This record gives sequence, structure tokens and C-alpha cells, in this order.
Amino acid sequence: DYSTNCRVQVSDVNGPATDKSYAPFTIGLMRSITVTSPNGGETLHYLTQADITWASTGNITRVKIEYSTDNGVSWQTITDDTYNDGVHAWSPPELNAVGCLIRITDINGFALDVSDTVFAIAIPTVSQVERDALIALYNSTDGDNWTYKWNWRKPGDPTRFNDPGTEYSWYGVTTSFDRQKVEKVKLVNNNLVGTIPVELYNIVGLKELELNGNMLTGSIVPEIGDLTQLTRLKLQGNALTGDLPATLVNLVNIQPDTSETDSFD
Repeated sequence: DYSTNCRVQVSDVNGPATDKSYAPFTIGLMRSITVTSPNGGETLHYLTQADITWASTGNITRVKIEYSTDNGVSWQTITDDTYNDGVHAWSPPELNAVGCLIRITDINGFALDVSDTVFAIAIPTVSQVERDALIALYNSTDGDNWTYKWNWRKPGDPTRFNDPGTEYSWYGVTTSFDRQKVEKVKLVNNNLVGTIPVELYNIVGLKELELNGNMLTGSIVPEIGDLTQLTRLKLQGNALTGDLPATLVNLVNIQPDTSETDSFD
């Protein structure tokens, strides 16, 4: 299938004339590359590793990998030189773009391929349900008068909440590493005045909720039992009233706090 020592000889079948190649040449399988992923239609996220994959034929040992965010008008290098093993781990850049392509090139030849159609790269954001829950908490507890409220409002336009994808940077909010889940809400001693909105309990993956030391009123509603992932709950130091809901028994992952006694008073 492959030789680097090939020659061709041509002879006159009716006479002595003959000639052959002056030097050896190579015969081998045609070199080709086929991008298999991302190959169009996917959405990749910043902070989430994506595998670039491809198939190849012929004697291709090393490849160059690039990406475009403007439908191939310009290209950025992912790696200048990597082994042709069919897979390369990639962390997409922090941007939103819909005209993205991957190009893979044989660095020792002419074979190359580009994604069949465009894919998207997106900055991750929490779900609309969780974003709405955070906004409901802000509105229900007079967020404009909180002691600290960094990044909740849009810079330059305090009448609007900050853009989707910025929730990880909002004061008191901690998200998962990929920024797609709200995991902690800690607004201790932060001048929250009002009631805890029922929408807050839609953040079903919440692990820590600390709203102690504020001026919260009203009662704790049964929906709090939906927060089954909670490991820490601190609501003391407020003016909450009413009976504790029976659904609190659902919070089986709450860890004992040895530093101080929790209460709901």
C-alpha cells in the first residue's frame, strides 16, 4: 500500500528504446482528513471541555487545528502541531458566536477538512428558572437597598439586571464551575427587607442558603422542602413567623453547625 522507492520504466515493444524514472518516487494511499466533531449544529460552552475529532487516510502523522468564529473569514490556532490520533481536547474561548468552524490540516501535505456546517460557542448561564428565582429574591427583599449588591444590576443601566451569564459574579451567589447551576446564596447581614419569595425554592440544586441577620418577615412556606440538596440552611436573626412546615423533614442533607445554634426566629 505504501512505498518510497518506486520507479516507472517505459519500453518500445518493437525495438530497443527504453527509459525509466530518473529518481524514486512514492506511491501511497491518498491523504485525506475528515472532521467528525464538531461538524455543525452543536453548541459548545466556555469552561466545558469539548473533544475535536476527525478521521484520516494515508500517511498523515501531524496536524494543525484551527477554529473560526466568523464562518471561515478568519482563523485562530488551537494547536500548530499535534499527533494525528483523531482526537484533541479543547476548551472553547469565552465568547458567544454562532458562525464557528473547525479546520484540520496535514502539516506535511495538502490534506485538510473543515466542519460541514457552523456550530455555536456560548458563554454558559444558569437556567431561566434559576435566574428568575434570584431576581425574585432581589425584588422581594428591596435589593436596591441591600448593603452589598455587586453586579446584580447592569453596569451603566441600574434599571436593568445584569446580562445572562453574569450570575456567577453576583454578590452572594456561587455557581457550579461551569456556571450553569446556582449552588449557594449567602446574603448574611445584608439589609434584606421583605419576604422570601416562593420562586427561590425553584433552585432545586441549591446546596447552601444563608439569609441570617436580615429583616425578613412572613413565614417559611412548604416549598422549602423542595431544596433536597441543601447541606446548610441559616435563617436566624430575622422576624420570620408561623409554624415550621412539615416538609423540612425532606432536608436530609443538612449538616450540623457546631459554630452556632441555628434557628428560624
